[in-house]
Amino acid sequence: MRQDPSLRASEQIAIGHSWGLANVTSSEVAGTHYDKVVSLSGAGMLPEWEPGSTTAYQDLSYRDLLQSAQSLDVVWDGRNPRDHTAFEHGEFFLGPQDEILEHATETVNVQGYPQTTIDARAFGVLLDNHNLITRNVPANAAVLESVLSMVKR
Repeated sequence: MRQDPSLRASEQIAIGHSWGLANVTSSEVAGTHYDKVVSLSGAGMLPEWEPGSTTAYQDLSYRDLLQSAQSLDVVWDGRNPRDHTAFEHGEFFLGPQDEILEHATETVNVQGYPQTTIDARAFGVLLDNHNLITRNVPANAAVLESVLSMVKR
């Protein structure tokens, strides 16, 4: 788009959800330059990826299945937007059923041995939160407002 004279002065903004962010950051490795990159619970970046020196990066995420996997460094070997210093981010947004996550595990002693149980509903909440971030619904209004704010900056 930067080659088109009628679009050259327009801001170039990329928004990627989940593995879609990997496509965005891979295009940067291939030479594409964006003014702004927004990660919606983005998956990760190639080892050779370097942030653009004039690009603004932001990560918006709920506590979700992908974020849980990333916290264990099992996705992209820890190269993800939530942990990379180039990406601005605040706390996780609150999903409509996050209270289930707060009480999802319980450890009790059974005959002197600790046993941990996990509320199976938590997996559904984590999956729902991962998809929620892309939806135009009232429960996702705060994320949508943040995206709009970033785009208008």
